[in-house]
Amino acid sequence: RYARGEYPSAAELFAPFRAYYLSNAGTMLVVRLYIALWSLLLVIPGIVKGYAYSMTPYILYENPTLSAGQAIRLSSRLTDGSKMALFVFDLSYFGWLLLSGFTAGILGVVYVNPYMSTAHAGIYDALKAEAIRSGRMTWEDFGQAAPLF
Repeated sequence: RYARGEYPSAAELFAPFRAYYLSNAGTMLVVRLYIALWSLLLVIPGIVKGYAYSMTPYILYENPTLSAGQAIRLSSRLTDGSKMALFVFDLSYFGWLLLSGFTAGILGVVYVNPYMSTAHAGIYDALKAEAIRSGRMTWEDFGQAAPLF
């Protein structure tokens, strides 16, 4: 929500965590398991699937009632054709992550990780908007009603 220009209170930040913690944690465990299994083939398939499933937490935030399989499939469809762009985007943070390592992770906690998370949320919004605009996906795929405007 912060990436969308909203300023949620601290209580609002943790509301989804309290309400859907077990289902979200279970889904993310399934995602990590799938990535690990793909990585057993070779490293590259694991990286590709890691990017394919990378939008799962954002999808679950907007529609926490989705099952793990639905959220993962939706993430794969959403990132179809954009995995290389996501990889290049993550490479642009290499210097920041290296600098964070030199500061024993302090810079990461204070600046880099929140910045990267906000940027990834913006990418999710852009991918979603493009998928809906192009007709590859609909608002209903995301469990939402189309806006009236």
